Amino acid sequence: EPQVKVMSLEELRSTLIRLEETIIFALIERAQFKTNPDVYKPGALSDLRFKCSFLDYIFAETEKVHALVRRYVCPEENAFFPDQLPSPILPLTNSYPYYLKPNGINYNQRIKKLYETVIIPLICEEGDDQSYGSAATCDINVLQALSKRVHYGKYVAEIKYHQETEKFEAAIKEKDSDKLMEYITNEAVEKRLLERVYQKASTYGQDIGTVDNSQAKYKVEPQVIVDLYQKFLIPITKDIEVDYLLQRLKSSVDVAFLGPTGTFTHAAAAKFFATHKEVAFSECETVSNVIEAVLSNKVIYGVIPYSNSFAGLVPATNELLHQTSAHVCGEVTIPIALHLVGKPGTKLHDITRVYSHPHALAQSRNWMKENLNRDVKISETTSTAEGAKLVSGIEDSKDSAALASKHAAELYGLEILASNAQDSPHSFTRFLVVSKQFPKSSCGSDRTFIRLTLMNTAGTLSKALALFGAHSINLFHIESKPIMKRQTEGVQFLIECEGHSSDESISNAIQSLSEFSQVRVIGSFASNPLTE
Repeated sequence: EPQVKVMSLEELRSTLIRLEETIIFALIERAQFKTNPDVYKPGALSDLRFKCSFLDYIFAETEKVHALVRRYVCPEENAFFPDQLPSPILPLTNSYPYYLKPNGINYNQRIKKLYETVIIPLICEEGDDQSYGSAATCDINVLQALSKRVHYGKYVAEIKYHQETEKFEAAIKEKDSDKLMEYITNEAVEKRLLERVYQKASTYGQDIGTVDNSQAKYKVEPQVIVDLYQKFLIPITKDIEVDYLLQRLKSSVDVAFLGPTGTFTHAAAAKFFATHKEVAFSECETVSNVIEAVLSNKVIYGVIPYSNSFAGLVPATNELLHQTSAHVCGEVTIPIALHLVGKPGTKLHDITRVYSHPHALAQSRNWMKENLNRDVKISETTSTAEGAKLVSGIEDSKDSAALASKHAAELYGLEILASNAQDSPHSFTRFLVVSKQFPKSSCGSDRTFIRLTLMNTAGTLSKALALFGAHSINLFHIESKPIMKRQTEGVQFLIECEGHSSDESISNAIQSLSEFSQVRVIGSFASNPLTE
Protein backbone atom coordinates (compact mmCIF):
# COMPACT_ATOMS: atom_id res chain seq x y z
CA GLU A 1 0.00 0.00 0.00
CA PRO A 2 1.35 3.47 -0.86
CA GLN A 3 2.70 5.70 1.88
CA VAL A 4 0.60 8.79 2.61
CA LYS A 5 2.56 12.03 2.28
CA VAL A 6 1.61 14.46 5.05
CA MET A 7 0.57 17.92 3.88
CA SER A 8 1.38 20.83 6.19
CA LEU A 9 -1.56 22.54 7.89
CA GLU A 10 -0.17 25.95 6.89
CA GLU A 11 -0.04 24.92 3.24
CA LEU A 12 -3.65 23.75 3.39
CA ARG A 13 -4.88 26.72 5.42
CA SER A 14 -3.82 29.22 2.73
CA THR A 15 -5.82 27.24 0.17
CA LEU A 16 -8.90 27.19 2.41
CA ILE A 17 -8.68 30.94 3.01
CA ARG A 18 -8.58 31.59 -0.75
CA LEU A 19 -11.61 29.35 -1.15
CA GLU A 20 -13.53 31.56 1.30
CA GLU A 21 -13.23 34.40 -1.19
CA THR A 22 -14.22 32.18 -4.09
CA ILE A 23 -17.36 31.03 -2.26
CA ILE A 24 -18.35 34.55 -1.13
CA PHE A 25 -17.94 36.03 -4.63
CA ALA A 26 -19.87 33.12 -6.16
CA LEU A 27 -22.76 33.58 -3.69
CA ILE A 28 -22.87 37.31 -4.43
CA GLU A 29 -23.00 36.60 -8.17
CA ARG A 30 -25.89 34.17 -7.75
CA ALA A 31 -27.82 36.59 -5.53
CA GLN A 32 -28.32 39.06 -8.40
CA PHE A 33 -30.94 36.67 -9.88
CA LYS A 34 -34.20 35.54 -8.33
CA THR A 35 -34.68 32.03 -6.95
CA ASN A 36 -36.03 30.75 -10.30
CA PRO A 37 -37.44 27.51 -8.83
CA ASP A 38 -38.07 25.96 -12.26
CA VAL A 39 -34.29 25.65 -12.69
CA TYR A 40 -34.29 22.91 -10.04
CA LYS A 41 -37.50 21.00 -10.82
CA PRO A 42 -37.23 17.93 -13.09
CA GLY A 43 -39.26 18.47 -16.23
CA ALA A 44 -40.32 22.01 -15.26
CA LEU A 45 -38.91 23.42 -18.49
CA SER A 46 -40.91 20.90 -20.50
CA ASP A 47 -40.20 22.42 -23.90
CA LEU A 48 -36.58 21.31 -23.62
CA ARG A 49 -35.26 17.88 -24.61
CA PHE A 50 -34.41 16.44 -21.20
CA LYS A 51 -36.43 15.13 -18.26
CA CYS A 52 -34.02 16.04 -15.47
CA SER A 53 -33.84 19.52 -13.98
CA PHE A 54 -32.34 22.33 -16.04
CA LEU A 55 -29.49 22.69 -13.54
CA ASP A 56 -28.71 18.97 -13.64
CA TYR A 57 -28.56 19.00 -17.42
CA ILE A 58 -26.32 22.06 -17.69
CA PHE A 59 -24.15 20.87 -14.78
CA ALA A 60 -23.65 17.38 -16.24
CA GLU A 61 -22.73 18.85 -19.65
CA THR A 62 -20.29 21.26 -17.97
CA GLU A 63 -18.63 18.42 -16.08
CA LYS A 64 -18.25 16.46 -19.31
CA VAL A 65 -16.23 19.34 -20.80
CA HIS A 66 -14.16 19.71 -17.63
CA ALA A 67 -13.49 15.96 -17.61
CA LEU A 68 -11.93 16.22 -21.07
CA VAL A 69 -9.14 18.37 -19.62
CA ARG A 70 -8.53 16.02 -16.64
CA ARG A 71 -10.31 18.05 -13.95
CA TYR A 72 -11.65 14.96 -12.19
CA VAL A 73 -8.38 13.06 -12.31
CA CYS A 74 -7.20 15.52 -9.64
CA PRO A 75 -7.92 14.02 -6.17
CA GLU A 76 -9.09 17.44 -4.93
CA GLU A 77 -11.97 17.50 -7.41
CA ASN A 78 -15.14 15.46 -7.04
CA ALA A 79 -17.75 15.30 -9.80
CA PHE A 80 -21.46 15.71 -9.12
CA PHE A 81 -22.29 13.36 -12.01
CA PRO A 82 -19.34 10.92 -12.04
CA ASP A 83 -21.20 8.24 -14.02
CA GLN A 84 -21.55 10.54 -17.04
CA LEU A 85 -17.94 11.66 -17.47
CA PRO A 86 -16.05 11.01 -20.73
CA SER A 87 -12.39 10.08 -20.83
CA PRO A 88 -9.89 12.98 -20.89
CA ILE A 89 -8.45 14.05 -24.23
CA LEU A 90 -5.21 14.98 -22.47
CA PRO A 91 -2.82 12.20 -21.41
CA LEU A 92 -3.58 10.84 -17.94
CA THR A 93 -0.96 11.98 -15.46
CA ASN A 94 0.64 10.36 -12.43
CA SER A 95 1.59 13.65 -10.73
CA TYR A 96 -0.64 13.54 -7.65
CA PRO A 97 0.99 12.37 -4.40
CA TYR A 98 -0.92 10.30 -1.87
CA TYR A 99 -2.00 12.99 0.59
CA LEU A 100 -4.98 10.79 1.54
CA LYS A 101 -5.74 7.14 2.02
CA PRO A 102 -7.49 6.02 -1.20
CA ASN A 103 -11.22 6.52 -0.73
CA GLY A 104 -14.43 7.15 -2.64
CA ILE A 105 -16.13 9.51 -0.19
CA ASN A 106 -18.25 11.99 -2.15
CA TYR A 107 -20.66 14.39 -0.41
CA ASN A 108 -21.77 16.21 -3.54
CA GLN A 109 -25.40 15.08 -3.60
CA ARG A 110 -25.80 16.20 0.01
CA ILE A 111 -24.18 19.54 -0.83
CA LYS A 112 -26.42 20.00 -3.88
CA LYS A 113 -29.61 19.27 -1.95
CA LEU A 114 -28.57 21.69 0.80
CA TYR A 115 -27.80 24.36 -1.78
CA GLU A 116 -31.09 24.03 -3.66
CA THR A 117 -33.37 23.79 -0.62
CA VAL A 118 -31.64 26.04 1.93
CA ILE A 119 -28.99 28.33 0.44
CA ILE A 120 -30.83 29.58 -2.65
CA PRO A 121 -33.88 30.82 -0.63
CA LEU A 122 -31.55 32.53 1.84
CA ILE A 123 -29.48 34.55 -0.64
CA CYS A 124 -31.92 35.18 -3.51
CA GLU A 125 -35.10 37.18 -3.85
CA GLU A 126 -38.07 34.89 -4.32
CA GLY A 127 -39.55 34.79 -7.80
CA ASP A 128 -38.89 33.97 -11.45
CA ASP A 129 -36.97 36.43 -13.63
CA GLN A 130 -36.45 33.80 -16.38
CA SER A 131 -32.67 34.21 -16.14
CA TYR A 132 -32.38 30.43 -16.14
CA GLY A 133 -29.05 30.16 -17.95
CA SER A 134 -27.37 32.82 -15.85
CA ALA A 135 -28.75 31.37 -12.64
CA ALA A 136 -27.63 27.83 -13.50
CA THR A 137 -24.16 29.02 -14.51
CA CYS A 138 -23.78 30.81 -11.17
CA ASP A 139 -25.14 27.74 -9.37
CA ILE A 140 -22.42 25.59 -10.90
CA ASN A 141 -19.70 28.01 -9.76
CA VAL A 142 -21.07 28.03 -6.20
CA LEU A 143 -21.51 24.26 -6.04
CA GLN A 144 -18.02 23.50 -7.35
CA ALA A 145 -16.50 25.89 -4.79
CA LEU A 146 -18.58 24.45 -1.94
CA SER A 147 -17.68 20.91 -3.00
CA LYS A 148 -13.98 21.66 -3.03
CA ARG A 149 -14.16 23.30 0.41
CA VAL A 150 -16.12 20.43 1.97
CA HIS A 151 -13.95 17.68 0.49
CA TYR A 152 -10.80 19.44 1.70
CA GLY A 153 -12.09 18.28 5.09
CA LYS A 154 -10.53 14.90 4.29
CA TYR A 155 -7.12 16.57 4.01
CA VAL A 156 -7.68 18.40 7.30
CA ALA A 157 -8.61 15.10 8.96
CA GLU A 158 -5.46 13.40 7.63
CA ILE A 159 -3.27 16.19 9.01
CA LYS A 160 -4.97 16.05 12.42
CA TYR A 161 -4.62 12.26 12.43
CA HIS A 162 -0.85 12.54 12.01
CA GLN A 163 -0.59 15.23 14.70
CA GLU A 164 -2.12 12.95 17.36
CA THR A 165 -2.05 9.51 15.80
CA GLU A 166 -2.36 7.43 18.97
CA LYS A 167 -5.43 9.31 20.21
CA PHE A 168 -7.18 9.17 16.83
CA GLU A 169 -6.37 5.50 16.25
CA ALA A 170 -7.98 4.52 19.55
CA ALA A 171 -11.22 6.35 18.65
CA ILE A 172 -11.22 4.93 15.11
CA LYS A 173 -10.81 1.37 16.38
CA GLU A 174 -13.72 1.93 18.75
CA LYS A 175 -15.72 3.45 15.85
CA ASP A 176 -16.49 6.30 18.22
CA SER A 177 -17.70 9.04 15.88
CA ASP A 178 -18.65 11.34 18.77
CA LYS A 179 -15.13 11.24 20.15
CA LEU A 180 -13.67 11.85 16.69
CA MET A 181 -15.97 14.84 16.28
CA GLU A 182 -14.70 16.16 19.60
CA TYR A 183 -11.07 15.69 18.55
CA ILE A 184 -11.43 17.51 15.23
CA THR A 185 -13.39 20.45 16.67
CA ASN A 186 -11.42 23.60 17.43
CA GLU A 187 -13.84 26.32 18.50
CA ALA A 188 -11.16 29.03 18.48
CA VAL A 189 -10.29 28.29 14.84
CA GLU A 190 -13.97 28.21 13.88
CA LYS A 191 -14.53 31.56 15.58
CA ARG A 192 -11.65 33.16 13.66
CA LEU A 193 -12.99 31.67 10.43
CA LEU A 194 -16.46 33.16 10.99
CA GLU A 195 -14.99 36.56 11.86
CA ARG A 196 -12.88 36.47 8.70
CA VAL A 197 -15.89 35.47 6.58
CA TYR A 198 -17.98 38.31 8.02
CA GLN A 199 -15.24 40.83 7.25
CA LYS A 200 -14.81 39.59 3.69
CA ALA A 201 -18.55 39.39 3.03
CA SER A 202 -18.95 42.96 4.36
CA THR A 203 -16.17 44.22 2.10
CA TYR A 204 -17.01 42.34 -1.09
CA GLY A 205 -20.78 42.60 -0.72
CA GLN A 206 -21.15 46.36 -0.95
CA ASP A 207 -20.40 48.95 -3.60
CA ILE A 208 -16.88 50.35 -3.52
CA GLY A 209 -16.82 53.86 -2.09
CA THR A 210 -19.32 53.33 0.71
CA VAL A 211 -17.89 55.07 3.74
CA ASP A 212 -20.56 54.64 6.40
CA ASN A 213 -21.08 50.94 6.96
CA SER A 214 -24.27 51.67 8.90
CA GLN A 215 -25.81 52.91 5.65
CA ALA A 216 -24.32 50.19 3.44
CA LYS A 217 -26.60 48.17 1.22
CA TYR A 218 -25.25 44.67 0.79
CA LYS A 219 -25.79 42.40 -2.20
CA VAL A 220 -25.96 39.56 0.33
CA GLU A 221 -26.18 40.31 4.02
CA PRO A 222 -22.80 39.36 5.59
CA GLN A 223 -24.53 37.65 8.50
CA VAL A 224 -26.39 35.39 6.05
CA ILE A 225 -23.07 34.12 4.67
CA VAL A 226 -21.68 33.71 8.19
CA ASP A 227 -24.79 31.71 9.12
CA LEU A 228 -24.31 29.50 6.07
CA TYR A 229 -20.79 28.71 7.26
CA GLN A 230 -21.76 28.24 10.89
CA LYS A 231 -24.94 26.21 10.42
CA PHE A 232 -24.14 24.23 7.29
CA LEU A 233 -20.69 24.45 5.74
CA ILE A 234 -18.64 23.86 8.90
CA PRO A 235 -20.86 20.99 10.16
CA ILE A 236 -20.91 19.16 6.81
CA THR A 237 -17.12 19.56 6.52
CA LYS A 238 -16.69 18.07 9.99
CA ASP A 239 -19.00 15.20 9.02
CA ILE A 240 -16.78 14.33 6.08
CA GLU A 241 -13.72 14.51 8.33
CA VAL A 242 -15.26 11.95 10.67
CA ASP A 243 -16.36 9.72 7.77
CA TYR A 244 -12.85 9.78 6.36
CA LEU A 245 -11.26 8.99 9.73
CA LEU A 246 -13.62 6.06 10.36
CA GLN A 247 -12.24 4.33 7.24
CA ARG A 248 -8.66 5.57 7.79
CA LEU A 249 -7.41 2.30 9.31
CA LYS A 250 -9.24 -0.13 7.06
CA SER A 251 -7.07 -3.02 5.94
CA SER A 252 -8.86 -3.68 2.67
CA VAL A 253 -7.17 -3.17 -0.69
CA ASP A 254 -9.10 -0.81 -3.00
CA VAL A 255 -9.38 -2.20 -6.53
CA ALA A 256 -11.22 -0.78 -9.56
CA PHE A 257 -12.27 -3.05 -12.43
CA LEU A 258 -14.14 -2.80 -15.73
CA GLY A 259 -17.73 -3.36 -14.64
CA PRO A 260 -20.45 -3.91 -13.97
CA THR A 261 -20.29 -6.66 -11.36
CA GLY A 262 -20.02 -10.06 -13.01
CA THR A 263 -17.61 -9.22 -15.83
CA PHE A 264 -14.66 -11.46 -16.63
CA THR A 265 -12.50 -8.53 -15.45
CA HIS A 266 -14.25 -8.78 -12.09
CA ALA A 267 -13.43 -12.51 -11.99
CA ALA A 268 -9.81 -11.79 -12.95
CA ALA A 269 -9.53 -9.15 -10.21
CA ALA A 270 -10.95 -11.55 -7.64
CA LYS A 271 -8.43 -14.19 -8.71
CA PHE A 272 -5.43 -11.85 -8.59
CA PHE A 273 -6.30 -10.49 -5.14
CA ALA A 274 -7.56 -13.80 -3.73
CA THR A 275 -4.78 -13.93 -1.13
CA HIS A 276 -5.78 -10.59 0.42
CA LYS A 277 -8.04 -10.83 3.45
CA GLU A 278 -10.16 -7.83 2.49
CA VAL A 279 -10.67 -6.31 -0.96
CA ALA A 280 -12.96 -3.38 -1.73
CA PHE A 281 -13.93 -3.61 -5.40
CA SER A 282 -15.19 -0.60 -7.38
CA GLU A 283 -16.77 -1.07 -10.80
CA CYS A 284 -16.05 1.38 -13.64
CA GLU A 285 -17.83 1.82 -16.96
CA THR A 286 -14.74 2.04 -19.16
CA VAL A 287 -11.07 1.07 -19.15
CA SER A 288 -10.22 4.78 -19.07
CA ASN A 289 -12.35 5.21 -15.93
CA VAL A 290 -10.34 2.44 -14.23
CA ILE A 291 -7.07 4.25 -15.02
CA GLU A 292 -8.55 7.55 -13.82
CA ALA A 293 -9.62 5.99 -10.51
CA VAL A 294 -6.02 4.82 -9.97
CA LEU A 295 -4.37 8.11 -10.94
CA SER A 296 -6.78 10.22 -8.87
CA ASN A 297 -5.99 8.13 -5.75
CA LYS A 298 -9.54 6.78 -5.41
CA VAL A 299 -8.16 3.23 -5.50
CA ILE A 300 -4.73 1.65 -5.23
CA TYR A 301 -5.07 -0.82 -8.11
CA GLY A 302 -7.04 -1.21 -11.32
CA VAL A 303 -7.67 -4.35 -13.37
CA ILE A 304 -8.24 -4.03 -17.13
CA PRO A 305 -8.55 -6.52 -20.01
CA TYR A 306 -5.51 -6.54 -22.29
CA SER A 307 -5.76 -9.31 -24.86
CA ASN A 308 -7.78 -12.35 -25.86
CA SER A 309 -6.39 -15.49 -27.43
CA PHE A 310 -9.02 -15.29 -30.18
CA ALA A 311 -9.83 -11.60 -30.72
CA GLY A 312 -6.38 -10.11 -29.97
CA LEU A 313 -5.63 -6.86 -28.16
CA VAL A 314 -8.34 -4.82 -26.47
CA PRO A 315 -8.15 -1.50 -28.40
CA ALA A 316 -9.11 0.76 -25.47
CA THR A 317 -6.42 -0.73 -23.22
CA ASN A 318 -3.77 -0.70 -25.92
CA GLU A 319 -4.51 2.96 -26.67
CA LEU A 320 -4.20 3.93 -23.01
CA LEU A 321 -0.92 2.06 -22.56
CA HIS A 322 0.49 4.26 -25.32
CA GLN A 323 -0.23 7.41 -23.28
CA THR A 324 -0.92 6.75 -19.59
CA SER A 325 1.49 7.51 -16.77
CA ALA A 326 0.11 4.62 -14.68
CA HIS A 327 2.32 1.56 -14.20
CA VAL A 328 1.60 -2.07 -14.98
CA CYS A 329 2.37 -4.02 -11.82
CA GLY A 330 0.81 -7.43 -12.46
CA GLU A 331 -1.06 -9.75 -14.81
CA VAL A 332 -3.64 -12.48 -14.53
CA THR A 333 -4.97 -14.80 -17.23
CA ILE A 334 -8.23 -16.73 -17.00
CA PRO A 335 -10.07 -19.15 -19.31
CA ILE A 336 -13.17 -17.72 -20.95
CA ALA A 337 -16.39 -19.72 -21.07
CA LEU A 338 -19.15 -17.81 -22.84
CA HIS A 339 -22.78 -18.76 -22.40
CA LEU A 340 -25.82 -17.52 -24.23
CA VAL A 341 -28.08 -16.21 -21.47
CA GLY A 342 -31.61 -14.81 -21.49
CA LYS A 343 -34.78 -14.54 -19.49
CA PRO A 344 -36.23 -17.84 -18.29
CA GLY A 345 -38.30 -19.48 -21.03
CA THR A 346 -36.46 -17.83 -23.93
CA LYS A 347 -36.06 -20.12 -26.96
CA LEU A 348 -33.09 -20.02 -29.33
CA HIS A 349 -35.31 -19.71 -32.41
CA ASP A 350 -37.07 -16.64 -30.91
CA ILE A 351 -33.88 -14.62 -30.36
CA THR A 352 -33.64 -11.54 -32.60
CA ARG A 353 -30.84 -9.62 -30.82
CA VAL A 354 -27.67 -10.57 -28.93
CA TYR A 355 -25.80 -8.19 -26.62
CA SER A 356 -22.16 -8.48 -25.59
CA HIS A 357 -18.66 -7.08 -25.69
CA PRO A 358 -17.09 -6.97 -29.20
CA HIS A 359 -14.47 -9.58 -28.22
CA ALA A 360 -17.12 -11.98 -26.94
CA LEU A 361 -19.17 -11.50 -30.10
CA ALA A 362 -16.09 -12.19 -32.22
CA GLN A 363 -15.33 -15.36 -30.25
CA SER A 364 -18.86 -16.69 -30.84
CA ARG A 365 -19.46 -15.54 -34.42
CA ASN A 366 -19.52 -19.01 -35.99
CA TRP A 367 -21.54 -20.51 -33.15
CA MET A 368 -24.23 -17.85 -33.58
CA LYS A 369 -24.35 -18.47 -37.35
CA GLU A 370 -24.94 -22.17 -36.80
CA ASN A 371 -27.40 -21.94 -33.88
CA LEU A 372 -29.36 -18.68 -34.18
CA ASN A 373 -31.55 -17.05 -36.82
CA ARG A 374 -29.66 -15.64 -39.78
CA ASP A 375 -31.14 -12.17 -39.31
CA VAL A 376 -30.26 -11.92 -35.61
CA LYS A 377 -28.98 -8.42 -34.78
CA ILE A 378 -25.81 -7.75 -32.81
CA SER A 379 -25.47 -4.99 -30.20
CA GLU A 380 -22.04 -4.21 -28.74
CA THR A 381 -21.73 -3.35 -25.03
CA THR A 382 -18.85 -2.16 -22.85
CA SER A 383 -18.62 -5.58 -21.18
CA THR A 384 -20.22 -9.03 -21.20
CA ALA A 385 -21.90 -8.35 -17.85
CA GLU A 386 -23.32 -5.08 -19.17
CA GLY A 387 -24.98 -7.11 -21.96
CA ALA A 388 -26.53 -9.45 -19.38
CA LYS A 389 -27.66 -6.48 -17.32
CA LEU A 390 -29.34 -4.91 -20.37
CA VAL A 391 -31.21 -8.13 -21.21
CA SER A 392 -32.42 -8.47 -17.62
CA GLY A 393 -33.83 -4.94 -17.79
CA ILE A 394 -35.93 -5.48 -20.93
CA GLU A 395 -39.49 -6.00 -19.69
CA ASP A 396 -41.71 -8.78 -21.04
CA SER A 397 -39.24 -9.69 -23.76
CA LYS A 398 -37.95 -13.15 -24.60
CA ASP A 399 -36.38 -12.28 -27.94
CA SER A 400 -33.10 -10.91 -26.55
CA ALA A 401 -30.03 -12.68 -25.21
CA ALA A 402 -26.47 -11.94 -24.14
CA LEU A 403 -23.11 -13.66 -24.29
CA ALA A 404 -21.81 -13.62 -20.74
CA SER A 405 -20.40 -15.66 -17.89
CA LYS A 406 -22.33 -18.05 -15.65
CA HIS A 407 -21.74 -15.67 -12.76
CA ALA A 408 -23.29 -12.75 -14.71
CA ALA A 409 -26.34 -14.88 -15.52
CA GLU A 410 -26.82 -15.67 -11.83
CA LEU A 411 -26.34 -12.05 -10.79
CA TYR A 412 -28.94 -10.69 -13.21
CA GLY A 413 -31.51 -13.46 -12.89
CA LEU A 414 -30.98 -14.96 -16.34
CA GLU A 415 -31.08 -18.54 -17.57
CA ILE A 416 -28.28 -20.24 -19.49
CA LEU A 417 -29.84 -20.95 -22.89
CA ALA A 418 -26.70 -22.54 -24.34
CA SER A 419 -23.41 -23.37 -22.61
CA ASN A 420 -19.93 -22.80 -24.06
CA ALA A 421 -21.09 -20.74 -27.01
CA GLN A 422 -17.58 -19.65 -28.00
CA ASP A 423 -16.04 -21.03 -31.22
CA SER A 424 -12.86 -22.23 -29.52
CA PRO A 425 -12.99 -24.36 -26.36
CA HIS A 426 -9.55 -23.04 -25.34
CA SER A 427 -10.17 -19.30 -25.26
CA PHE A 428 -8.51 -17.21 -22.56
CA THR A 429 -8.11 -13.52 -21.76
CA ARG A 430 -5.14 -11.76 -20.21
CA PHE A 431 -5.72 -8.89 -17.78
CA LEU A 432 -3.27 -6.29 -16.51
CA VAL A 433 -3.09 -4.84 -13.00
CA VAL A 434 -2.18 -1.14 -12.92
CA SER A 435 -1.21 1.23 -10.11
CA LYS A 436 0.71 4.44 -9.48
CA GLN A 437 3.49 2.47 -7.83
CA PHE A 438 6.36 0.93 -9.79
CA PRO A 439 7.25 -2.62 -8.69
CA LYS A 440 10.98 -2.36 -8.04
CA SER A 441 11.82 -5.92 -7.04
CA SER A 442 12.28 -8.83 -9.41
CA CYS A 443 10.83 -12.26 -8.69
CA GLY A 444 13.08 -14.04 -11.19
CA SER A 445 10.34 -14.66 -13.77
CA ASP A 446 9.20 -11.24 -14.93
CA ARG A 447 7.89 -9.30 -17.90
CA THR A 448 8.40 -5.63 -18.74
CA PHE A 449 6.40 -3.15 -20.80
CA ILE A 450 8.45 -0.44 -22.52
CA ARG A 451 7.12 2.56 -24.45
CA LEU A 452 9.58 3.58 -27.15
CA THR A 453 9.27 6.65 -29.38
CA LEU A 454 11.41 6.77 -32.53
CA MET A 455 11.84 9.18 -35.40
CA ASN A 456 10.16 7.81 -38.50
CA THR A 457 13.37 7.41 -40.47
CA ALA A 458 14.99 4.44 -42.16
CA GLY A 459 16.92 2.13 -39.86
CA THR A 460 15.82 3.45 -36.45
CA LEU A 461 13.52 0.53 -35.64
CA SER A 462 16.05 -2.09 -36.77
CA LYS A 463 18.70 -0.29 -34.70
CA ALA A 464 16.45 -0.44 -31.63
CA LEU A 465 15.56 -4.09 -32.12
CA ALA A 466 19.21 -4.96 -32.64
CA LEU A 467 19.96 -3.62 -29.16
CA PHE A 468 17.45 -6.01 -27.62
CA GLY A 469 19.10 -8.87 -29.50
CA ALA A 470 22.57 -7.72 -28.50
CA HIS A 471 21.57 -7.89 -24.84
CA SER A 472 19.87 -11.29 -25.26
CA ILE A 473 16.43 -9.89 -24.40
CA ASN A 474 13.49 -11.96 -25.58
CA LEU A 475 10.63 -9.87 -27.05
CA PHE A 476 7.06 -11.16 -26.70
CA HIS A 477 5.17 -8.40 -28.46
CA ILE A 478 5.64 -5.12 -30.29
CA GLU A 479 2.84 -2.76 -31.27
CA SER A 480 3.23 0.50 -33.20
CA LYS A 481 1.28 3.74 -33.23
CA PRO A 482 2.10 6.73 -35.47
CA ILE A 483 2.29 10.10 -33.71
CA MET A 484 2.49 13.70 -34.89
CA LYS A 485 4.09 16.37 -32.72
CA ARG A 486 4.82 19.89 -33.89
CA GLN A 487 5.32 18.85 -37.48
CA THR A 488 7.71 16.11 -36.40
CA GLU A 489 6.53 12.71 -37.49
CA GLY A 490 7.39 9.76 -35.28
CA VAL A 491 6.28 6.31 -34.28
CA GLN A 492 5.61 5.05 -30.78
CA PHE A 493 6.12 1.37 -30.00
CA LEU A 494 4.74 -0.60 -27.09
CA ILE A 495 7.14 -3.45 -26.40
CA GLU A 496 6.72 -6.36 -24.03
CA CYS A 497 9.85 -8.28 -23.18
CA GLU A 498 11.11 -10.97 -20.85
CA GLY A 499 12.84 -9.89 -17.64
CA HIS A 500 12.66 -7.05 -15.11
CA SER A 501 13.71 -3.45 -15.75
CA SER A 502 16.23 -3.78 -12.90
CA ASP A 503 17.98 -6.66 -14.71
CA GLU A 504 21.37 -5.63 -16.01
CA SER A 505 20.56 -6.62 -19.60
CA ILE A 506 17.35 -4.54 -19.79
CA SER A 507 18.89 -1.64 -17.87
CA ASN A 508 21.81 -1.47 -20.30
CA ALA A 509 19.51 -1.79 -23.32
CA ILE A 510 17.35 1.09 -22.06
CA GLN A 511 20.42 3.26 -21.52
CA SER A 512 21.56 2.61 -25.10
CA LEU A 513 18.05 3.19 -26.50
CA SER A 514 17.78 6.55 -24.72
CA GLU A 515 20.66 7.87 -26.81
CA PHE A 516 18.45 8.07 -29.93
CA SER A 517 14.88 7.61 -28.70
CA GLN A 518 12.45 8.42 -25.92
CA VAL A 519 12.10 5.47 -23.54
CA ARG A 520 9.66 4.94 -20.70
CA VAL A 521 9.29 1.74 -18.70
CA ILE A 522 5.56 1.33 -18.06
CA GLY A 523 6.05 -1.52 -15.64
CA SER A 524 7.78 -4.72 -14.65
CA PHE A 525 5.84 -7.52 -13.01
CA ALA A 526 5.83 -11.20 -12.17
CA SER A 527 4.84 -13.36 -15.11
CA ASN A 528 1.57 -15.10 -14.31
CA PRO A 529 0.57 -17.46 -17.15
CA LEU A 530 -2.78 -19.22 -17.43
CA THR A 531 -3.45 -21.82 -14.78
CA GLU A 532 -6.63 -23.88 -14.79
